[in-house]
Amino acid sequence: MNDPDIPQGATWVCFPKFIGDSVWHFPILRLLRLMGLGPIVVYGPQTIVGLLRDNELSDCVVAIDKRPNIFRLIQMLRHHRPKRWISFLKSHRLLVAAWLAGVPERIGRCDDGMRILNTHHASLSGTGHIVLRYWAALAKRWPDIPAMPFADYRPTAQVERPKGDYICLMPNSVWPPKDWPADYFRKLAAIARESGLDIV
Repeated sequence: MNDPDIPQGATWVCFPKFIGDSVWHFPILRLLRLMGLGPIVVYGPQTIVGLLRDNELSDCVVAIDKRPNIFRLIQMLRHHRPKRWISFLKSHRLLVAAWLAGVPERIGRCDDGMRILNTHHASLSGTGHIVLRYWAALAKRWPDIPAMPFADYRPTAQVERPKGDYICLMPNSVWPPKDWPADYFRKLAAIARESGLDIV
């Protein structure tokens, strides 16, 4: 909890627990870097934030293995004294922890009554890409904020790529409505192979 590698007075960005949703958070990190706001700490599930270790988008990663213990999080935040907490998650627990820990700036969504705990907020409901709605919330704090950049995420993991052309398939989802049937993946893979593509 009192990890000396966690910088004091940093901007903490809270990441979601699903990889698809986390992709939308990479542009936030790039934007904060462009703005030169100082150290960036990424907080979230080990399986997600582990992707950001030794990456230029963050200075430090605080990984958790399970649902965060609100009291431990409050202690951690009080000890490391973040300058700001940015969270677009639906979790009230995380926002309450940042508020109770006395984090000076709390930037996030405002789709319900808990918005009073944020210092800057914008609604994430409505139309338009979710990343642009994140930008709108950040613009409440920084009116002259630059346009949301492309995330430009460069993974540090080294993998051996196929020698020829290929496509990547990512079957399965934790949400049944998002789960494409396995037979569809089989048919798509067969079509790809017939076209001379390798499958990853």
